[in-house]
Amino acid sequence: MDTGRYLPSKQFSLITISLFLSAGLVFAAEHIHKPSTGSLAVDTTGAAPAGAGDWKASLESVQQNSGISLPSAPDQNTVEGLLQAAQSNNLTESVSRSLFVNLVNAKGQGLGSDIPTQDQIVTQALSQVPASIRTKTYFTEDLTLTDTSKTSLHAYGNAVMTVLQKNSNQEYAKTLVIIDAVTTKNDATQLELLKPIQKTYKHISNELIAIPVPKILAPFHLQLVNDFENITATYDKFEALVGDPLNGIAAIQQYRTLTQDAGQMFINIAQTFQKNDIIFNKDEPGATWAFLLQSQ
Repeated sequence: MDTGRYLPSKQFSLITISLFLSAGLVFAAEHIHKPSTGSLAVDTTGAAPAGAGDWKASLESVQQNSGISLPSAPDQNTVEGLLQAAQSNNLTESVSRSLFVNLVNAKGQGLGSDIPTQDQIVTQALSQVPASIRTKTYFTEDLTLTDTSKTSLHAYGNAVMTVLQKNSNQEYAKTLVIIDAVTTKNDATQLELLKPIQKTYKHISNELIAIPVPKILAPFHLQLVNDFENITATYDKFEALVGDPLNGIAAIQQYRTLTQDAGQMFINIAQTFQKNDIIFNKDEPGATWAFLLQSQ
């Protein structure tokens, strides 16, 4: 039996698009705003400083003779105003605009070309990307709880795997293939192919919430059902991949995190069966639980 259809793949690289996007924006902004360079003339005919304590006076003298002075810092009120104006409903536009404003601000202070400053600017820009937010659709009182016994655990194990065998069919892999087609071809029509997969996730969560759950497994089962609910919700955000790619990538990251958590809940449940000596015959749906532990 192919257990890969029940667990999320560990291969996931699309989130690196955001890093390439940020690096590209820094590079473009840096070349748009290049300060003119001056030559530094140093008088080597004068006498050497009298002592090590005169280094500051010597440095100031060199700066005055060169005619070069540090630029005055930009008005921070103006900078804050530009950052506020950069915000929009499109996350990609907001991040790129604020990244450009911060880079120009750094350039105005004589910075911007060094790696630490650019790293800080990129970090500030990417901080606008929303973190994965898990909402609770279901609560403990929504579960049908039963006493914990070998019989109830055995029945639960078969019931959960029956739901997955009837409905699940490599949704994770199919989703990534469609997302790859959307991003590489910039083809929004491919997003329609995600709707049946979204419905499958929703149907699975509806089936799981109706299964009687032994009390010992209640926390794992509740998290599992809510993971499926939140996974379903991420599909609505995938539509941003074309018009607002950074927001779409954030949704992909949320999808990846949620599927990994759901996979961990399956492992936790399988370990509970093992600790309680729950054995399934090879012709039972619950036999898959043993394969999940072997695949770790």
